[in-house]
Amino acid sequence: MNSIVAAIMNFLTYITGLGNVLMMPLVLTLLSLAFGMKFVDAIRNSVKVGIGFIGFSLVNSMVVSVIGPAVNLMVEHHDMGLNVLDLGWPAVSTIAYGTVIGALILVVGLLFNILLVSLKLVRTLDVDLWNYWQWALTGSFVMLLTGSLGWGMVAALVQEVITLLLADASAKMVQDYLKIPDISIAHGFAVIVWMLAWPLAKFWDFIGWHGNKSIEDTGKLKQKLGILMDPIIVGLAIGILIGALGYIGSGLSAGETFKNVLMVGMASAGMLILLPKMVGVLLDGIKPISEQARMVLQKKFASDGRTILIGMDSAVMANDEMILIISVLLIPILIFLAPILPGNSLIPFAGITGLVYTVCMIAPLVRGDFLKMLVTSTIIMSIVMILGSNWAPEVTAMVAQKGFAMPEGAAMVSFFANPLTWVMVAITRLF
Repeated sequence: MNSIVAAIMNFLTYITGLGNVLMMPLVLTLLSLAFGMKFVDAIRNSVKVGIGFIGFSLVNSMVVSVIGPAVNLMVEHHDMGLNVLDLGWPAVSTIAYGTVIGALILVVGLLFNILLVSLKLVRTLDVDLWNYWQWALTGSFVMLLTGSLGWGMVAALVQEVITLLLADASAKMVQDYLKIPDISIAHGFAVIVWMLAWPLAKFWDFIGWHGNKSIEDTGKLKQKLGILMDPIIVGLAIGILIGALGYIGSGLSAGETFKNVLMVGMASAGMLILLPKMVGVLLDGIKPISEQARMVLQKKFASDGRTILIGMDSAVMANDEMILIISVLLIPILIFLAPILPGNSLIPFAGITGLVYTVCMIAPLVRGDFLKMLVTSTIIMSIVMILGSNWAPEVTAMVAQKGFAMPEGAAMVSFFANPLTWVMVAITRLF
C-alpha cells in the first residue's frame, strides 16, 4: 500500500515539476477529451492556457526586478512600515496552480461539484474552471503548513462547498440585479465579500441610512474620473510615486534618479496592462473547455427536471457602470489608507486590478446605492488588506518554495487575502 501511495506522490511531484506552462495544458487536454471535445480543439485551447502562463512569467520577471528595489528603498527611507509588496491575483493564481493541489483541483473539484449536485446538496454547477485556483490556493497553504496532501485537499474541498452554498444563497439577488435567469456567481472571493457585506448592508438599513439611490449622474462622474479609469495612467502614477519616494535622496545622481523613477513608472504601467492581457489569453483557451463542460453536464442534469444554476465568474458583473466607478475610487482610497491602517503592512499594487471582481457582489446587497457601496467596499477591503499583511510569511514561503521570481531585496510578498482562506490558514497555524 505504501508503495502505491509513494508511486502516486512521485507521479504528482513529476507533474507539478513540469510547471504551469506544461502541467495545465496536459490536464486541460485530458479534461477536454473526457467531455467530448475534438482532439485538435482540445490541444489548441489547452496550449493557449500554457501561453498565458508563459506571459505571466515573462512579465513578472521583468517587473519585479524594477519595482522591488524601489519599494524597499521607499520603506527604508520613509519608515512607512509597509514592507509587504502586493503581488496581485494574476501572480498568485499561477503559484496556486503550480502545486500538487493545483494539479488535482480541476479534476477533483469538478467531480466533487458534480457529486454535490447529484446528491441535491447544492444547485450551482461551477463551470468557471479558471477560478478553481482559489480552492487550490487554500489547499496549498494548508499543505505547506501541515505537510499533508490529504489535509490540503480537504481544505480545498471545504472551501469549494462553502463557495457553492454561498453561490446558491446569493443567486436570486444576483439574477434580479443582472436580469439573467438560472445563474449564480461562484467566484470564491466575491461570494465571501458578499457574506461579509451582508450584515453591514442590514446595519445601514437598521440605522435608516438612505444614500444616493439614484445614480443618474453616473455618466458625468465617469467622465470626471476618465483619467483615473485608465490603467496606464493609474499604473504610471503609482509607479512614479513609488520610484520618487524610493530613489530621491538615495545618493544617486539626478540623471540616474530621473531614469529610475520613470522606469519604475513604466514597469508599473506595464504590469497593470500586460498581466490582465495574459489573463485574457489564458481565459481565451479555458472558456471553450468550460463551455463544453457546461453543455455536457447541463444536459445530464436536465433529465430529472431540476433547474441547475450555472456558476459564473464575477466578471459578468464588471460591466455595471457603478461597480466600475467604485472600483476606480477604491484605488486612491486604499493607497491613502495603507500607511495609517492599524495592522497593515501591505502596499496595494497589483491587486488593485482585480478590485472590480472582488467588490461587485456588494452592489445587489445595497440595491445599487452608490454611497453605501463605496463605504461598505472600503471597510471590507481594509479588512482584506490587514489579513493580507498577517499571512505574508506563509505567502512568501510558498513563493520561495515554488521558485517564483521575488522582488529584489523584498522583505515579504503577499496579496489581498480571501477572508475564508485566511481563516483556514489561521486554524492550521494552531496545530
